[in-house]
Amino acid sequence: MCGIAGIFRGNRPPEECVQNLRFMLAQLRHRGPDEVGYYFDNSVAMGTARLSIVDMAAGQQPIGDAQRRYWISFNGEIYNYLELRRELLEHGIRFKTLCDTEVLLYAWIVWGESALAKLNGAFAFAIYDKWERSLVLARDRFGKRPLYYAQDGDGVIYGSEMKCFIGYPGWRFQWDPEQVASIFRVWTPLGDQSGYRRAKQVPAGAVVTFVGDRSHTTTYAQLELKRPPAALSEDEAAIRIKDSLRASVRRRMMGDAASGVYLSGGVDSAIIGSIAAEQASAPLKTYSVSFESGEFDESADQRMVSSYLKSDHTVLRVTDADIVHAFPSALRHAEVPVFRTAFVPMFLLSRRVAETGVKVVLTGEGADEVFLGYDLFKETLLRSAWADLSSDARHGYLSRLYPYFSHFSEANRASLYSLFSRLAPENDSQFLSHDLRFRNSQLTGRLLRQKRSGLDALAALMAAEANYSTLSITQRAQWLECKTLLGGYLLSSQGDRMCAAHGVENRCPFLDVEVVAAGAETNLRFDDGWTEKYLLRRAFVGCVPDHILNKHKYPYRAPDARAFFAVKPDYLDCVFSESELKKVELFDPAFCQRFSRQLSTKPLDGFSQADNQAFMFLLSTVLLNEMFVNRGAIRHVDLADLLVREIDGRSAA
Repeated sequence: MCGIAGIFRGNRPPEECVQNLRFMLAQLRHRGPDEVGYYFDNSVAMGTARLSIVDMAAGQQPIGDAQRRYWISFNGEIYNYLELRRELLEHGIRFKTLCDTEVLLYAWIVWGESALAKLNGAFAFAIYDKWERSLVLARDRFGKRPLYYAQDGDGVIYGSEMKCFIGYPGWRFQWDPEQVASIFRVWTPLGDQSGYRRAKQVPAGAVVTFVGDRSHTTTYAQLELKRPPAALSEDEAAIRIKDSLRASVRRRMMGDAASGVYLSGGVDSAIIGSIAAEQASAPLKTYSVSFESGEFDESADQRMVSSYLKSDHTVLRVTDADIVHAFPSALRHAEVPVFRTAFVPMFLLSRRVAETGVKVVLTGEGADEVFLGYDLFKETLLRSAWADLSSDARHGYLSRLYPYFSHFSEANRASLYSLFSRLAPENDSQFLSHDLRFRNSQLTGRLLRQKRSGLDALAALMAAEANYSTLSITQRAQWLECKTLLGGYLLSSQGDRMCAAHGVENRCPFLDVEVVAAGAETNLRFDDGWTEKYLLRRAFVGCVPDHILNKHKYPYRAPDARAFFAVKPDYLDCVFSESELKKVELFDPAFCQRFSRQLSTKPLDGFSQADNQAFMFLLSTVLLNEMFVNRGAIRHVDLADLLVREIDGRSAA
């Protein structure tokens, strides 16, 4: 994990660009607390705030090739870099370091853009060609590592996080109303969205190239969910999944830094912990969050897994007050409006991990998307079959939905039956699998001054996917989930950003190319859609406690709106203040104020899911408006106590 930033073809003297770059890197210091380095010439100033994990002694960045033509700033890890290194040695390449950054640079030099398809990793990088005066920006196929850019006149600025743009003279954050409407409706930024005007993300699985005053974006990796079924028996399919996950964990435990595992209390993290414990040379370090509210707490199951693994376990107990007090700090790292607070405990947990001296954590993200673990897959199958089912069959299936939500118990199954009956005529909806979610988001859209559907950007993204129409109904649900919640929130706001806030790198073994391929080739052959992650559970019988292996999916959640109304932090006043609400040009201040006052009169256990989401989007947007648009909370960070490595490329060959 590192932070990268740069200025390309800026209309300022090199020395001035370097000073701007230093300030940009200062805003990313949390991502790379070990050292800072930068390269500059008359066309570029590029730098890295480094978190040292691989080849700590010699892996400083930026790194140039032997001819000093190409220069790279790199954030992330290439897990198959040793294989690529051996292949490049056969091409006559001679390396100066043992790090994956130099391997990536020479892979680009030798193979060009086709090198990207060879990479198995979590990465975002910039490569500058001094001779051609060109710049390329690229991200991994799932979007595990962030990368933003903005074109300023005839120049380009880029960085791992948008807050670094404040170090560039003349930069100003402004909300983009269409993007915010989309974020409010689908919960996360999509594709190249950032939520702000001018700032764009490099899309997952894409490379953006700048040559002269031209730029173009190329997609090098599609989300491959439709693959020919593997000619395997069920036993053989389970073995393939197990072997691919073991190899994935092994790749992610390589490096010179200590690693640990997040244990949620669920089957996914227990599986990762089990494999990691097998491969670790010392007792595995594991970490968990527990909550004061039993509604959210899974600490008993976490302890069970830790005991089973004989791990060195750290538990962070998080109260509602902890979440409320840390919310603004965690939000500043997230940078975009959020619909829940679940990212805040991860922010607090990564701080505890850093305090124990661990730099790398393995997590269970991606398992539910790859191996069909979410309720939405069951909802989709039930809705598509609803018209053909008897009343008894419908009730039978409904009883198997949402076992962890008391308000979806047998007592109110009649209302759920009625809802599914009303939705049945909409089974041809292009958003079939996500209709229930998007309906809950309609209230959030009412916060905005300009009323928009918020779904146009997602519809355009789906239309641009050439193979979308050929996917099965379950595969479409997977595709939508990967392109929305997984990429935009779980891997970003709740994942990379919260770990990087404290100089910790998160790694996701389930989102390995080989693991995803194994799931795509076997899931639909052996899974009826109602047994959550059937093949995955089948593969790891005997490797984790039976109770954990057989428990229902319990989504990771944290207290939302009620925590803020119970604790009443000073900053809560902003959602009641007409003057504060008017500062957010996006909002309908009268509706927002009325909505907040209405919530304040409800009992703390009376907030609906729609209420929670709308409130969290309202509060987070008002706070972000002050932090970024009004720049009330951005501050300079001194680099004086870091090792700073400067490379002046103006006189280089």
